[in-house]
Amino acid sequence: MLGERLQWVVVERFEHARAAVQQLRDQFAGAATFLPLDRLATNGGGTAALEGAGWAMDHVSGASRPLLAYLLGRVRVVATLDEAEALWRRNGIVATYVTPEGEVLAPTGRLHGGAAAAGGGAEHSLLGRKRELRELEGEVTWLTASVEAAQTETARLDAEVSTLRAQVPLLQQSIRAGETERLAGDKDLEQTAREQERVLRYRETMQTEARQVALEADETSRTLSVLEQRMAAAREAEGRHERAMVGLREAIEHSQTRDESLIGELTACRVDLASAMERVDALGRELTRLDQSEADLYERLATTRQRQSQLAERTAWLDEERERTDVAAREVALERDRVEEEARAVGQHHEGLLAELRALETEIRSAESDASRTVGAIHEIELRATEGRVRREELVQEAWRSYSADAEALRALHDPARDLDAARTRVIELEEKLAAIGAVNLVADDEYRELDERLTFLRTQHDDLVGSIKDLEKALRGMTRTAQDRFAKAFEEINRHFGEIFERLFEGGRAELRLVEAEEGGDPLDTGVELMAQPRGKRLQSVSLMSGGERALTGLALLFAIFYFRPSPFCVLDEVDAPLDDANIHRFLRVLRALTTQTQFLVITHNRKTMEAADVLYGVTMQEPGLSKLVSVNLTGIQEVKAPTG
Repeated sequence: MLGERLQWVVVERFEHARAAVQQLRDQFAGAATFLPLDRLATNGGGTAALEGAGWAMDHVSGASRPLLAYLLGRVRVVATLDEAEALWRRNGIVATYVTPEGEVLAPTGRLHGGAAAAGGGAEHSLLGRKRELRELEGEVTWLTASVEAAQTETARLDAEVSTLRAQVPLLQQSIRAGETERLAGDKDLEQTAREQERVLRYRETMQTEARQVALEADETSRTLSVLEQRMAAAREAEGRHERAMVGLREAIEHSQTRDESLIGELTACRVDLASAMERVDALGRELTRLDQSEADLYERLATTRQRQSQLAERTAWLDEERERTDVAAREVALERDRVEEEARAVGQHHEGLLAELRALETEIRSAESDASRTVGAIHEIELRATEGRVRREELVQEAWRSYSADAEALRALHDPARDLDAARTRVIELEEKLAAIGAVNLVADDEYRELDERLTFLRTQHDDLVGSIKDLEKALRGMTRTAQDRFAKAFEEINRHFGEIFERLFEGGRAELRLVEAEEGGDPLDTGVELMAQPRGKRLQSVSLMSGGERALTGLALLFAIFYFRPSPFCVLDEVDAPLDDANIHRFLRVLRALTTQTQFLVITHNRKTMEAADVLYGVTMQEPGLSKLVSVNLTGIQEVKAPTG
């Protein structure tokens, strides 16, 4: 019902309201509505025109009855909207009707009602702000409880983190033990494989002498079966180790994830705890200051007590001095009476002289006052005359500058009976219109032509740029299609050669290149490539899970596949055979020799077998300290020289 009236500020007098408005204007503090109580009239005569009770001001009490009459004097509370409409339709009744449901029927027929919108805007009234303050106090209490609960939860999480951190070394130790067992199994498997190859070569060599070494062949068969059993057991142990490692990795990842989340929560709680500790420190400093003040007060109290004792001693001494002074005073009193008698006679004569002097001074002050008033009036008249003359000259100059009117024309047009307020209003309106028109731009036509020419030029440039952009986009699309086609062809060829060379290097197994799936509508050129390999006797896995030698052979297979697709004039290989054993080096050299027909390879190596397969050897030797020497050996020439003698 009251609406925006709740924002009004009630003051006692109209002058107070004007002073408040002036202060808001001076301080640019916004605007407000003020209601002076001395300007209110009691609105109580109109309520008797309606029968029955229900007037709103009868149910409200307050310190100012005129204020209640002003706000609620013509407001009546009715039960339903129908009753409000019936009362409103009666002639000669001006009132506002309100129902308990919040429906308001104004004297003009305006009807306000309905339901408040869900989540309606924030209230800006004083009552709404008080309610918000109460809600904020409740929220502060709830937040305090939340902080205490968070501190408790932080302590519990710290304990859990400590427990998890204590478990991490055990898990890491278990992982290291599993890695050690797996490495031992790999070594046993490699040793078994080498042993099996040696036995196979030995059996192939000894097949021609099978009759003479039948007993030795039976022993070899039994050894082979034992080795096969050991290999199966090693593979089974390796599978168990791999499963255990996967489980341990999952547990570690889960623990790390949980640890990170707990650390994040712990950090937030520590921030809250730090703010609380800061407040505690502030309170401690305040307590220290209060203790210091208390100590100062105690010190001042001791000083005051000491001063009080000194004053008591001073008072005793003054009492003694007063007794001695009283004796002397009685002696002096007699002398004083005699002197006073003589002074009384002299005083009477002096008072007569003073009366005459006062009369003369009064006459002088009166004359000086009259002279001062006369001089002041003369100065005031001269000042007003000077101000009028200066103001007249300023007005004449302003009239000449603004309107080209001289003083004589202004005197001729002067009419003492004219309404000056209307003339001032007209002048202000004309000045505002002139200010709105602004100064006359004499070069506007030239500026328009220049801007029109520049606009034409910029439009031409814009059209050229748009056309160029379209041509570039068309060319870019063509280049992209060509690059995608070439990439697809190159990827297919390199993938095929990669699989073939991988089988040659590993004597079995399979490997392939896979494109990482691109996002819908993405460019295939921006996708990644994943390398998958499956050596003989193993499952398909990523290269990162392979051993060092397997990774080296896989990388060489990919490099040689690229050379098969697009050969290079020469290639430098820096100790790529370091992680390879003799059997793998033999297969590596066989593939490398096949590629020498189209690419010249410069191999940096310390392996004897790789050196034996080279055509030319270059080495650096130091025959003397601090003096290096380059040595080269052409093995092809040596072989050609030795061939006829063989």
